[in-house]
Amino acid sequence: MHVGGLRSAPTPHPVYPGVADIAWYNFCCGMGETLGWLTYSGVFARYPDLHVIMTEGYAAWLAFAIQFFDHHWNDTRLHAMGIGSGPATPKIEAPPSYYLKRQAHATFMWDPAAIRLRDITGLDCLMWGNDYPHNEGSFPFSAEWVEKQFAGVPDVEVDAMVRGNAARIFGLTV
Repeated sequence: MHVGGLRSAPTPHPVYPGVADIAWYNFCCGMGETLGWLTYSGVFARYPDLHVIMTEGYAAWLAFAIQFFDHHWNDTRLHAMGIGSGPATPKIEAPPSYYLKRQAHATFMWDPAAIRLRDITGLDCLMWGNDYPHNEGSFPFSAEWVEKQFAGVPDVEVDAMVRGNAARIFGLTV
């Protein structure tokens, strides 16, 4: 799923300082909503071989989504109050993080925060890309971007995020 336009585009489209950056931020974080629906509706549980890749929307938001969904899924206070039962009850047996870490993936070009939060997301869902040939991508400075944002990260983890995860998901041998 490619990052898209405003979550609810106002008409006519306003022109104010920062509108493009603010809109991009909103639709990047909005990717968590899509993954939430796929998780809580039971789609990921019913189709364990389904993998969804959220592209060009950064990836740090995924750590917050995992933490947030697990916290609320596990909150027994809500269940004791009767919240979480009935038709809106999640149709999943395991915590949301189980499905998200197994089946959701996020690509990023520049996202040091996502790299630092890999202890929450795990490595398997993070995939670096340079977005060539688009001019908002890292090309022709891809090597420099990788070196800078992955500084201090063990080589085996860098390899997974920069090459290995995409190769595995897309069935490539490199």
